[in-house]
Parts: sequence; structure tokens; C-alpha cells
Amino acid sequence: MQRASHSGRSNVVRSHLIWTLILSLSVAPTLQQQAAAEELICVSVGTKRYIGDPLFMSQSQILLLLRDGRLRELPGTSEAQVQRVGDRFEPYTHQQVRSRLSREFGSNFEISVTRHYVVVHPVGEGHRWTVQFEELYANFVHYFAVRGWEPAEPKVPLVAIVLHDRREFLDYAESRKDSIDPSVIGYYSSHSNRIALYDAGSQATAENLSTIYHEAAHQTAFNIGVHHRFTPPPRWAAEGLGTLFETPAVWSANTYATRDGRINQRMLREFQRQVGNQADRIDLARLIESDDWFSTDPSGAYARAWAVSYYLSETRPYQYVEYLKRTAAKQPFQRVSSEERWADWNAVFSDDLRSLEMHILQHLGQFQAN
Repeated sequence: MQRASHSGRSNVVRSHLIWTLILSLSVAPTLQQQAAAEELICVSVGTKRYIGDPLFMSQSQILLLLRDGRLRELPGTSEAQVQRVGDRFEPYTHQQVRSRLSREFGSNFEISVTRHYVVVHPVGEGHRWTVQFEELYANFVHYFAVRGWEPAEPKVPLVAIVLHDRREFLDYAESRKDSIDPSVIGYYSSHSNRIALYDAGSQATAENLSTIYHEAAHQTAFNIGVHHRFTPPPRWAAEGLGTLFETPAVWSANTYATRDGRINQRMLREFQRQVGNQADRIDLARLIESDDWFSTDPSGAYARAWAVSYYLSETRPYQYVEYLKRTAAKQPFQRVSSEERWADWNAVFSDDLRSLEMHILQHLGQFQAN
């Protein structure tokens, strides 16, 4: 997932890192062997050894959740040697992750550890970043707790990489084979489970900050069970939540108590430009049944995803949370059909879609974009 940095582009454009992963790891049901939950295995491929939780194994492919939270795609049991080394998954401690990151990034960076994060950052900038990430995490969890959902603790330490500048950031993405748009200023990768961004320093803008908020929301959601990391929700739900949390008022509700303070002005402008006063142009059915809009018209898809998510979170918070719970309760690596997407929606929302679209338009019509 990635955030566009062009001020002239009115919306975010995100990669398909999570959604592509699900498609690329599909295995024929007759070959797939679901591993025992939470076990620990060692996979030997030539001289290399990998230890982690086997999310699935087949003769042709093994998907391993490493102890630092990264995913590793390995040859299957026909080529690799597999040995069971434990009866439950044991993640690395924060200090173990810190040591490994220290070897990876060298002396040009410092690494700070908090309750939930291990943060790689420019020298001397630890307090600035660690406080910010922990505050974002606490407010994200609080947002769902007050709506009746106590999310789980992360299974592994959360890793955030703060690079010195744009060039270093792009080099990092290229070295990890993370396919990102050259304009982005931050992203969350489902393969590494890391967020990566660069330090804009004194040039930091509101857009830079919204990138941090958006990517931190994605990483947190996929690690505490708001979204299923290995079977993502409909994309409108994931990106709608991300765009909700771009606004500081959503992160800090005590500071910004009004509804208009929680409006994402950039999204509102784009929504009004795209939809105008025609409720049918929201086309909620298209968002529910497919993710294709995000490929053909990203700006339109993101604006609508934000609008629907904002309306539901403000006017139907408990139903909104119930819907997210349903989408998070899937089996790993499941291809969710259009029919099942509709079933999840209809199980929570009984409204006629045309009527609901009109309510969304009327609700957002109260606000004037800046």
C-alpha cells in the first residue's frame, strides 16, 4: 500500500501488495495441506534454513511466517527438507528483532524499541518517532474499543522503517522488490509486515503526516485482527479505514470533538468532484461486489471508499464494526467471491442501496470542502 506525494493528485494510489499476495499464493485444494496451528518448523533449502509457522504446505510451495513477522515463499516439500522444531509459534522478542535490524541497516541508523514497535530511524530522532507511533497505535485501539471491539495484541513486534530521504526510500523499496509508484512517500508491505517512509524533516507537510497515519492504520489493522492479513477485506473497507485515519481528528477524538473536524478534506473535495449531487454516482454496489474500481479509477474508488466508511463510522458505528468483524473472520488465503461479499454486506446492512446512497450524499452535503 502506498501514498502518492503529488499535491496535484487529489487521491491516494496504493499498490496491490496484499491483494497480489493472496492471488499469487493460491494452491489447488487437493494439494494444499493446512499446517497445525501455531507450530514451528525448520525448512532447509540448500544451505539456507528458515524457521517459522507454516501457514500452508504443499508439494510445490510452502508459505512460512517467520519469527519477525515477514512472509517467506519457499519451495514445497518435494524440494525442501522440513523438520518440526516446536509445538507452537514463538515470535522473536523486540530485542531480537532490534538486533537483526541493526545488522540489516548498519551504523547509519539507530533503532528504538517500544511496547509495540521496533523503529529504525535517523540518528538522534528516536523519541520523535517512537512517541508518535505508540500514540497512533493507542488511539487506533481506543477507536475500536469504544465501539465494542477489543482487538488482539500484535502477534509479532511491529517494524517501522524511517529512511533519511527520498532517494534512500526508493532504493529501499527497490532492494526489497516492493513494487511502488515512484511518487509515493510511504507504504505498508504485507510481505515484510513493515511500514516504510522517509523523514521529510522541516519540510514535513500535512500530507506527510497523513501518510504516516494511513500506513500506521493499515499496519495496525492487519496485525490486531481488524483486518485479516492473509485474507484481506473488500478493498473499499481497508482503504476506507485508512483514509478515515489520515485525519488527526480521528486519531485524537478528544482534541477534535466535532464531526466536521473528522472530515478528510482532501477526500471530501474529490468525492464532491466525482459525485456532485447525484447519489446514484456513488455506485455502492460496485464497491461491494468487486475491487476492480481501484484499478480503473483509483481516485474515484478511494473517494467513495472514504465517503461510505465515514458515513457508516459516524452514523452506524456498531454496524460498521460488525461488518469489519465479518470480513476479518475468513479462513487464511481464501478467495472471497462476489456472492460472499454481498452476503457479508447484507448480513449487517438491510437498507435499500439507493436509499443508503441518498443518505450518504445528504450527510456529506452538510460539509463544505476547504
